[in-house]
Amino acid sequence: MVRAVGVLAVLLSLLVMLICVAGAMGDLGGIATGRDGDIWFTEPSSNKIGRITPSGAITQFRIPTVRSEPADLTSGPEGDIWFTEYKANKIGRISQAGAISEFPVPLPVAKQPEERTIGLPSLPPPANASKMVGPSGIAAGPDGNLWFTEGGSSSGVSSIYGGEVGRITPAGTISEFPIPSPNSEPGQITPGPDGNLWFTENTLNGGVIGRITLTGTITIFALPEGHEASGITKGPDGNLWFTDRVSASNKMVGMIGRITPNGVIRDFPIPTPEAQPDSITLGSDGNIWFTAFPSNALTQGPHGLSSGTTTGTIGRITPNGRVTEFTTRHEAFEITASPNRDLWFTEGCLLGDCTSSDQIGRITQTGRISEFSIHTATKCVAKGSPRRPHCKPRNERREQAGSTTQRRNART
Repeated sequence: MVRAVGVLAVLLSLLVMLICVAGAMGDLGGIATGRDGDIWFTEPSSNKIGRITPSGAITQFRIPTVRSEPADLTSGPEGDIWFTEYKANKIGRISQAGAISEFPVPLPVAKQPEERTIGLPSLPPPANASKMVGPSGIAAGPDGNLWFTEGGSSSGVSSIYGGEVGRITPAGTISEFPIPSPNSEPGQITPGPDGNLWFTENTLNGGVIGRITLTGTITIFALPEGHEASGITKGPDGNLWFTDRVSASNKMVGMIGRITPNGVIRDFPIPTPEAQPDSITLGSDGNIWFTAFPSNALTQGPHGLSSGTTTGTIGRITPNGRVTEFTTRHEAFEITASPNRDLWFTEGCLLGDCTSSDQIGRITQTGRISEFSIHTATKCVAKGSPRRPHCKPRNERREQAGSTTQRRNART
């Protein structure tokens, strides 16, 4: 049983890394709200940054560096959108008009003599090691700078480089701060209620929540054994909330975690059996919203991995632990809150042809879902032009009333 749980945990870790770093196996990754009221998102496979208006008009901008694999993005202090380029090892900035600038990130200092694979013999460092330690999560800090995570690997292998938290000024000056955890694979990062930045990471020893001050001092808080953290956000209650998965009784159990600024942790189970929470954000309604995909989204068969269940979940949890869930037509990955009270999220699939499932989704606070396909929209590609392209959208739009389940899980 222990071996079975271990194999399941490794498979889920691989799945989460594919989603967080590579934007799933489809063509959509991170998503964020801009100061212009539009929603911005990354397209890792197509090497683009996308923008969708509240009415559903989509514009796409091609990144100058080829195969850069954009991952996460956030709104900067001056209104520009900043994003991470995982494979290119760069931080990108795109203006509201579509002009893109890129800033190379220094390669972290190697901390181990060789790469180590979970459960397998040690391997020599790969020739493309510099492309395996790029930045992933990014957030705007309270100091007017952008903060990002870097290190780890998208292939289920602990990097020869230790994880780091980086800081980039609006002018492009980068500083880096090594994470003390060994074999660190940091994920998402968010500003906290205490004026610090908080981030998730997973190591060979388990999940960790990290805190970094504006001067670079890092404190880590280990999660209970078997737990893995992914997304993280500031809550309405002065705490941090994060998505959490734990292996127990030969299966993976999804939870939403809460950590106080002093490091006290509490978990709230998700009603849907074996749902794996991923991204998380604070809604304008004072609740925390999250995405979750089914544990059998990928299944191991005699001929390798194949697609399993294709639906996803948008969840809402109140500060006292009451959970409501809404079912989406495809796997739901990243999520962000918009100024008009709606939540926007990326959808896709994990294997095969994802053309029909690559959608930008919108969910109202009452659970009504609209979807906009990025493949049926008119595509305007800006190649460094400062002018904002004008497009006539021909989006396919679908609406549904999300099926819901509601359950009171816990109260503080």
